[in-house]
Amino acid sequence: MIEHLSAECRLLFEHLRDVVFFIRASDGRILTVNDPAEALYGYSRDDLQQMRIWDVAPMPDDEPFPPPDATRNNTINEDGVLFEAVHRKRDGSLFPVEVSARLATIDDVSTVIAIVRDITERVEVQRELRLAYDEIEQLFDTAADGMRVVDSDYNVIRMNRTLGEMTGLNAEAAKGAKCYETFSGPHCHTKNCPLSLIMGGAGALTYEVEKTNPAGENVSCILHAQPFMVDGELVGVVESFRDITDRKRAEELARYLATHDPLTELPNRLLFTDRLAVALAHARRDGSHPALLFCDVDEFKLINDTLGHAMGDEALRSVARSMSASVRETDSVARLGGDEMVVLLSNAPKAKNAEAVARKILDVVHTRSALTNPPLNLSLSIGVALYRDDDDVDSIMRRADAAMYQIKQGGGNGVLVSAD
Repeated sequence: MIEHLSAECRLLFEHLRDVVFFIRASDGRILTVNDPAEALYGYSRDDLQQMRIWDVAPMPDDEPFPPPDATRNNTINEDGVLFEAVHRKRDGSLFPVEVSARLATIDDVSTVIAIVRDITERVEVQRELRLAYDEIEQLFDTAADGMRVVDSDYNVIRMNRTLGEMTGLNAEAAKGAKCYETFSGPHCHTKNCPLSLIMGGAGALTYEVEKTNPAGENVSCILHAQPFMVDGELVGVVESFRDITDRKRAEELARYLATHDPLTELPNRLLFTDRLAVALAHARRDGSHPALLFCDVDEFKLINDTLGHAMGDEALRSVARSMSASVRETDSVARLGGDEMVVLLSNAPKAKNAEAVARKILDVVHTRSALTNPPLNLSLSIGVALYRDDDDVDSIMRRADAAMYQIKQGGGNGVLVSAD
C-alpha cells in the first residue's frame, strides 16, 4: 500500500509520532499502520493489519463505516474531517483520541487515511479546567458576601445569588442592568463612585456604605471594590458587599439601651446628665434660663405591694407618657431610677413659668391614671430648681431634690420651687 506513495510521504508515514491508519473504506479493514500504533494500542503491526478499524474504534452496531463526524454531521470525504472519538487498547481500556480522516483512492481502492492522536492528557486538562471553573462558579455563587462584576459602562456583567437575595433581584435577570439601578447608594453618580475611582487608577477600595435595594429597603454594607482585569486590561470593577445591617441594628440598640430606660423608653440618668450639662453651658454662654423639675411618684411602694410589680411598671410607664405629653419638644423628660423622674425645661425665666409646667404635669398624670383599670389615681411630689449662675449639674439637682423632699414630707401631690 505505502510503496505507491512518494518518498516524502513514506518518510512521513514511518516517522510521524501520531498513529496513521490506511483503512479500506468498503469494509473497515486496516490495510497498513505505522509503528506508533503498537505502543498506543498494544498490538503488533501484523496483528493490526489483520483487524478491522472497529476492533480498536468501537462504534454502535447500526453506524456505518466511515463514521459520521459528530460535530459537522458529515461523513469522511476527500475534503477530510476532524473529530474526537474513543478507541480501545488490547487490554480493553478505552482512551480518547482526535482523528483527522480523509478519503482517497489508492490503487483504485477507496481508502480512508486516518491520523490518530491520543488526547488523554488534553482531555484530563480540560476536565480539570472545567472542575476548577465549576469550583470558582460555585464559590462565587455561594459566597456569604454579595458579589457582582460591573463593566466600565456601569453594566452588571455578573451577580451572585447572595447579592440577589440582598437586592431582591434575580441574579440572571440583573445581567445588563445598570449597577446604580440594582443597588444604589449615596456614592452613586458622585466622585466617590468606586467604579469611577478605580477606572481612574485608585486601586482597591474598602469602605462602609448605605445601599438601597429596588424595594426601597436600606442595607448597611462593607463594600470592597477592586479592579477587574482581562488580559492585563482594566475593564471594570469587582465589588463585594458584606451585609452588616443586623450588626448595625445591634450597635444602635446597644447605644440606645446604654442611654435609655428600657421600661419607660425615657432617657436614663447618663443621657439626662449630659443634656443637663449642655443646657447649663448654654445658659452661661447665651443667657438662657433652664429649670429642673424633680418628680417622685407618691405611694409607689403601696402600688407595688397591693397591685403587684406588673401594675407598678404600668404606673411608671403611664407617668412617663403623661410627663412627656405635658412638655415642649425642646424639653427633656428622663427616669433616674425607681420612681424618680426629672424634667429639664430649656427656658423658664421665672418661677411661675416652671411652676405652671409642673402643675400641668400633676393634672395630666392624675387625669390619665384615673382612667386605668383599676384606677391608679396617681400623684407626684415635684421640686423645682431655677438656674443660677453658679450652678453645675450636682448643685441644681440637689436643690430640686430637696424641694421635692419637702413636698413629699408634707403629704405629696404638690409643687415647690426651691428658695435656695
